[in-house]
Amino acid sequence: MTPKKSLNWSNNGCLLICKAYRRQVSSAFKKSIELKLARHTIELNAIESKDLHCRSTLKY
Repeated sequence: MTPKKSLNWSNNGCLLICKAYRRQVSSAFKKSIELKLARHTIELNAIESKDLHCRSTLKY
């Protein structure tokens, strides 16, 4: 269940992941992720899928 990378995702790390998935998300979706990252309001959890990780950040 633990991902290959560190369990502690940095804000920059998650933002890079979200940028890598630009083709799969809308711009409003990206902006919400980036805003939340900028405000440090997300608890970054260990999630198997990078895409799922980006989606889950919007729920916090």
